[in-house]
Amino acid sequence: MSTNQQGGEGGPQWLGLLKWSLNYVDGTRPSDESLKPMSAEDKAFLERVMTDGIVNPGKRMKELLLQLTELLSNFCSSESSTSSDEKEEDIMMNLLEELRDIVEQIDYARDFVKMNGLPFLLGFASEDSIPSEIRKQCLRVLSTLAQNNPPVQQALLDCGALDQLCELYGQVTKKDENGTFRTLLVQALSCMIRGYELGEESFCNYVSCRALINHAISVTEEPINLKRKILFLLRALVTSDYSSYQRIQDFDAAIQGTVKFLEIEDWELRVATLSLLVQILQQRHRVNGVMSQKGRIVFVLAPRVETLRASDDETSLEEMELCEALIIELAKDPSDINVDATSAPLMILAENQTSNLI
Repeated sequence: MSTNQQGGEGGPQWLGLLKWSLNYVDGTRPSDESLKPMSAEDKAFLERVMTDGIVNPGKRMKELLLQLTELLSNFCSSESSTSSDEKEEDIMMNLLEELRDIVEQIDYARDFVKMNGLPFLLGFASEDSIPSEIRKQCLRVLSTLAQNNPPVQQALLDCGALDQLCELYGQVTKKDENGTFRTLLVQALSCMIRGYELGEESFCNYVSCRALINHAISVTEEPINLKRKILFLLRALVTSDYSSYQRIQDFDAAIQGTVKFLEIEDWELRVATLSLLVQILQQRHRVNGVMSQKGRIVFVLAPRVETLRASDDETSLEEMELCEALIIELAKDPSDINVDATSAPLMILAENQTSNLI
């Protein structure tokens, strides 16, 4: 939360209060003098400073939304100049950052939903005439609002956020060459559905959402940061406590497409892919998709393991252990014939193996 509330003479309120305290109680006065009752004027001043220094987050969110709405109207006006646009852009970025600080608190995030702030943020992020950095900041706020907050996740589903964000992904693909905007967009989608059963099911049942993941994995030229985020979301969905035979089948093409990541130079992407494939084989919801790539996987991993064994750094050790674990699972030669399609899901690997992708 912002701590830059200004005092009457400039500077934060708490700094003004500290200066006042030091001025009136400097440690050199006799104890009897320092303990005498405060004058009415001093009491009034202290009460005013204390009142002004306490920020009501709910009230402040309303103020932020009003300011953002006004600035947005001015920004979209044809009468605005370049210099004023840049100034207003900086102001909007700061306001959105302060809003994000407030909604980190789960209860305030829910209060924001009650203010009908979600449609505003979604519209803000989707407006092509708004500078990209501001739209990215809106996506960051959406992620913060939704993460691990079921009521907010449900509210986003109710207001059609899945449709809107998937459509936005397609609209910005050609313009977003470095993938930064789409990476933040996928993060917002991820925070919106992960850990929330209805959210995950809605995403997995929606053709456009599955197509989004398939596209990002299949296109070789997509930026690494976007691939990491997409892979993190895919892994979260197919290894979720709500995963199933049908869900793995729906993402079979994407899962098989990740095998090519085992051959790239990016360590985080390789390790995340290894973890994904190992977990799928260990969960045994559906394994035929991965097993269809067995020859290619072994062809890539066999020489890789030999290289990793010659290294003694921790990252090489982690990757080698995952390579060996995957080879062992493949050697068991599982198939969907002996897999129970209705079996309950089970999370296998430790959560810290995904921490580098968050």
